[in-house]
Amino acid sequence: MTMDFSSLESLIPGFKMPVQLSRPPRFDYMREILLLTHVCGRWRLIAHYAADLWIDIQYHFHSEDTRLRRLNLVALWMERSSLNSPRGLSFNIHSCYPGARNPVIDFILANAGRIRSLHLKLPEPHFPHLLQTPPGLFTTLESLTLVVIHKCDTMFKSSSGLSRDLYFLSNRGNGPDTASILWPSVNTPFTAFQHAPRLRDFAFDAWAVFNNQCMFDIVPWSNLTDVDLRFVMLGVHDVSDLLPRLTKARKFNVRMDGRQGMFMPALPRTIRLPLVSLEWDGGNYVEDASVFAPLVLPYLKSLDLWYNAGAEGLRALCARSACKLETLSLRDSHLSYPSFSKFLAEVPTLTSLTLYHSLPITDKFLESLVYDSSTGFILPN
Repeated sequence: MTMDFSSLESLIPGFKMPVQLSRPPRFDYMREILLLTHVCGRWRLIAHYAADLWIDIQYHFHSEDTRLRRLNLVALWMERSSLNSPRGLSFNIHSCYPGARNPVIDFILANAGRIRSLHLKLPEPHFPHLLQTPPGLFTTLESLTLVVIHKCDTMFKSSSGLSRDLYFLSNRGNGPDTASILWPSVNTPFTAFQHAPRLRDFAFDAWAVFNNQCMFDIVPWSNLTDVDLRFVMLGVHDVSDLLPRLTKARKFNVRMDGRQGMFMPALPRTIRLPLVSLEWDGGNYVEDASVFAPLVLPYLKSLDLWYNAGAEGLRALCARSACKLETLSLRDSHLSYPSFSKFLAEVPTLTSLTLYHSLPITDKFLESLVYDSSTGFILPN
């Protein structure tokens, strides 16, 4: 998170935005806030008692000396955010700590009751200590993002000429070409966030295969409104188990692979979900019509499909749901003009259409579109 200094006018009475106030590039967000306390005594007094200034905490460390140095800064933030009354905290933690157990987990658990938002980026071996904690600690948590750092990205190379801090700050992100199964030796469920009553947003980024044995109950799915699983691969059985539980989800992003077969097993009943936005990527491994067959999505407005096998499943979904689709994006999908043309004619509410390598752009196709000069959109004719 970066600091918008203009917001200080509402947080600090009497504060006026200077004509030129540039950020020192070597200071992170927390140090920028700390600069406010060094302007003058009045600013320092006001800033110390503006608790909302101190609720966003970045805790990035990749070595023991850096951890201890920054822990003091974090402790200062925790203290000032508690003045008058404790505020909910937002933690953004990134650590490639060289050891089997990361001390940041103990820090998180010690403050679990105050955490409102948690963005956690750690190597894979460091997560189980947190995720296998008994439930009930994260009573105020509303947003959770878990990012698993690939093993090849956790190996510090001193030959780079950089310190550990600068080396991992570069966020190299060179994951393996083939996704592996997450925590393959873990069979017990992850329970830490199961009883997080306020949790609504969940994102998981691992570029790995979903492990149903330990991850299926990782969060209270039925409470979530925003679920982002784009960067973890699920099979058809995983998705058939998960979909009926997303009873409050408004946004769902999912990526599937073919480990469990091409066709989703038939479900005993229709699944009606309140989804407004759906992003689905089945690669070339999963038959999309089998996934969409049990779904009824009456509130769907935005649909983003990767590797869609044809327009028939899409037409059936929209017809069955009677939704007012406004935005459609098709990427690397196999479409024929006749079936897609029929689909466009059946969706008069569509205002945005994006095609990536999905349909040959011919004169016949262009004739089916019209340009709306009032909005600047090209729409189905």
